[in-house]
Amino acid sequence: MKERIPDNEKYLNQRSKRAMEEEGESPNASHLYCLQLALWAIESGMVTTEKKIEDLLYQMMGEKPSQVMNMLESLPQHEEKEPGEHDIVPGARVDLVSPEEELSPEELAERIIAHVESWYTEARSYDAATDEEE
Repeated sequence: MKERIPDNEKYLNQRSKRAMEEEGESPNASHLYCLQLALWAIESGMVTTEKKIEDLLYQMMGEKPSQVMNMLESLPQHEEKEPGEHDIVPGARVDLVSPEEELSPEELAERIIAHVESWYTEARSYDAATDEEE
């Protein structure tokens, strides 16, 4: 079945939709499924995060889906690399989940939230650096 939002056809969103359905939830086709999963996990107490990240996720629900997916599918510009990840380039495309991975709904939600948190931290670092230059 063709999705109302084309970006909901991407694997991350289809896996998020399936995760919500596994938990007895009915995802709304008018919003990105990955954001719905993240918010559902926070609201149900399954995952905890700072209030500002929860608010940001709600704000993202009102943004253009393609812009949200661009962010979710790329690394922050100054993402710290783990040992052995020298080939990872900031801004490079990234898959938050692959078909080979068997993640629980909670694990998938945690991964989405952690990625949003990394982008939020990057934006805050940039704002702080810009303020210092002025």
